[in-house]
Amino acid sequence: MNNTEKGICFALFSALSIAVMGVFVKLTNGDLSNATLLFFRFLVSLLILLPIVKRDPKFSFKIKFPLLFSFRCIFGFVAIACFFIAIHYIPLANAVLLENTFPIFVPIVLFFIAGIKTGKKVMIGILFSFIGVLFILNPGKDIFQSASFIGLLGGIFAAVSFVCLRLILSKDRTQFNAVLVWYFFYCAILSGFFMIFDFTIPNMKEFFYLLLIGIFGYFFQYMMTKALQYAPVRLISPIMYFSVLFAGGFDWLIWGITPHTFTIIGAAMTILGAIYVILNRKTLPESEC
Repeated sequence: MNNTEKGICFALFSALSIAVMGVFVKLTNGDLSNATLLFFRFLVSLLILLPIVKRDPKFSFKIKFPLLFSFRCIFGFVAIACFFIAIHYIPLANAVLLENTFPIFVPIVLFFIAGIKTGKKVMIGILFSFIGVLFILNPGKDIFQSASFIGLLGGIFAAVSFVCLRLILSKDRTQFNAVLVWYFFYCAILSGFFMIFDFTIPNMKEFFYLLLIGIFGYFFQYMMTKALQYAPVRLISPIMYFSVLFAGGFDWLIWGITPHTFTIIGAAMTILGAIYVILNRKTLPESEC
């Protein structure tokens, strides 16, 4: 398995993980503050990772690209915060869709940050997948409410975060664990500060949900970082549309939202668009973003 194939596999697992994390966020029914959800999401992930890096003799806490990393932390934190806020007010699949609009913004971010242009064929595949996602949602007027706008902002911030992460890892792959540790640490501290002013004491069931949010949040971040370690962000980003398919399945299984004809059409378009991008990956050398 070459690097590109590894990146695609990690991205698929990352897409599944963010959908599962979203399920447990939604199951809290808004009874816990968003600051509480964010704090446990990052703290649990950090506690999982620390014993792992402790056993790595090559691990170093040193960050070689502090400016890029700072942008990665800030925009990544806000993106997850927007996702958590939106998920309480709109269906899970809608929230995941809006969070995963970031592939549309990635080419724009790449152009302004790194001066890199995206080929037409790749753009066609990305846009085709996104249209498929819209078919899945069959959006009505409710998608334009304020919570949806917050979710869309999450997608924009996620694009900046992922581009910064890919730039770091393309320059030095050994930064993988250091980036994860410091990202979880900074976000836990930041969310912990806000939690002081808006803390909700969880019951046992809610505490169990918080643990699972942190665990699957870790898997999402680990798998996504691994994916970007092996493949360009313009290739990995459309693969994340599969998270909408997973979220739609959970909506059906847990909340009884039955799939319709548009869902089937959209699923096919999403997958075909992602495959089209993969087939045209020769336009995206692994040394690029």
